[in-house]
Amino acid sequence: MNEWKRFGIVLLIISILFFLIVDVLMYQSITEKNIKLHQLEKNIETLFTIRKENKTSQKEVQVVTDEVEKMQKEIDKLTQKEEQLKQQEAALKEEKAKKETPPQPPVVTGNRVVYLTFDDGPSPRTSEILDILKKYNVKATFFVTNQNSQYDYLIKRAYDEGHTIGLHTSSHNYHEIYGSEDAYFADLQAIQDKVYNITGYRSTIIRFPGGSSNTVSRFNPGIMTRLTQLVEERGFYYHDWNVDSEDAAGANEERQMNNVMTYSPKHEVVNLLMHDSGNKYATVNSLEAKIKYYLDNGYSIQPLTPSSPCVHHGVNN
Repeated sequence: MNEWKRFGIVLLIISILFFLIVDVLMYQSITEKNIKLHQLEKNIETLFTIRKENKTSQKEVQVVTDEVEKMQKEIDKLTQKEEQLKQQEAALKEEKAKKETPPQPPVVTGNRVVYLTFDDGPSPRTSEILDILKKYNVKATFFVTNQNSQYDYLIKRAYDEGHTIGLHTSSHNYHEIYGSEDAYFADLQAIQDKVYNITGYRSTIIRFPGGSSNTVSRFNPGIMTRLTQLVEERGFYYHDWNVDSEDAAGANEERQMNNVMTYSPKHEVVNLLMHDSGNKYATVNSLEAKIKYYLDNGYSIQPLTPSSPCVHHGVNN
């Protein structure tokens, strides 16, 4: 083989190697570019994802911001309402302070006085009683209980119309209230607080369930003897009665009027016992006749006050 052939073969081999090397380098370059392109695509995709999440976050932030602004507005409204309530509370306290002053003793125009008293209310009959009293412009005394709270608004009406709100009992359960001195005063405190919350006046005028002469309490020997002393020591004024309409026993209109006309003339000061209960239609129906009787016979009809004479029974326990 001559030199030229060898040179041609070598040159061919070199050319082939060159092109192989070039191909390899080009392949590597393309591969690297593909890798970079793929990475770039991933980066772009990540960027879009981040931007999308950022927009979502911005929306969430805006929602939260809107909620905060809304809550702030509500807080401002509540603050304003609180100020209004404080002003109203101050006004109510001032009004209650005025009502704390006990009512002045009534001016008695004659020697004879009658105190119309109603136990056990308020009831469905209370408004009827108040209407009749208003018609004749006379005042009475209501010894109230905590038995019919749906009629509590009538306690307020009675007080506002100048009637005395006395304390009868909260539970009206003889065995409960006469179980002990503590039990009685807990019951008395409950009804006193209720009347105060309704009227703003803390009443100290009371009537024992059954009267101070009751014998139902004998299951606790001596309880009435102790209570009649204790209530006065604690600043209460207890009132029994000296004329009984007998409506508690179911007396009709005629019987009640007969009791009024028979027993009232025996007293210069009459404390008439009646009841303000849902079934006391006869009491309501005869009330006008009772009022006319007393007015026609020179009695001054008055509400009980701390200055009024107290009619007391003889204590039997």
